[in-house]
Amino acid sequence: MNELLSEFNVTNIAEPFYSMTLNAEYQNILDIKWTVFNEPPMEFIPVLIDNLYNIDGTLLKEHAKNTRYHENAADYISAFDHVYF
Repeated sequence: MNELLSEFNVTNIAEPFYSMTLNAEYQNILDIKWTVFNEPPMEFIPVLIDNLYNIDGTLLKEHAKNTRYHENAADYISAFDHVYF
């Protein structure tokens, strides 16, 4: 189960980070003067996008290391339940 913890953690980080990045991009389109964490959007949004690439790369790496758990969906679900519940 410990092998899956990193993958679960990155998976949990990914969704809100995608939402934050997408919201920052939308807000930048609507109001170019709006700041992201008190930073100019054209300087900070690329940082968010770079972080998304890192999160995606980490997620793919962790998923590849845990392929044996993903061969059977029931095994993956039971491992997830065991870790989180």
